[in-house]
Amino acid sequence: MRGIAPHPYSNDRGPRMDLDKARMLMEFEAIAERDVVCIFSDGHRETIRLRVGKPRPSPSGDWECPVAAEGLYKRLHAIVGVDSWQALKLGLRFLEELLETEVCRGAVELARR
Repeated sequence: MRGIAPHPYSNDRGPRMDLDKARMLMEFEAIAERDVVCIFSDGHRETIRLRVGKPRPSPSGDWECPVAAEGLYKRLHAIVGVDSWQALKLGLRFLEELLETEVCRGAVELARR
């Protein structure tokens, strides 16, 4: 994580979560993924893999969509919606805004291909 402060939606800090829940958040089959080359403030280049999983029912009755930004955050909470469509749409938007926020705060810069 190259000195980048954890994102507010990341569970990289704070109370330790249940091991089974952590494993579930990290391990999922991606239905879509994209690799993005980022340049960190120290000049280091790294490929970040953005991943979105298949939405699934949550115990609360809503739906959750697992997401990951591998190489940028250790793990992220699943994104919740009222149905599978909304959970998927919000998961994609979340990853887009997360990366945009990191660029805006100067933590990373997107490399031109």
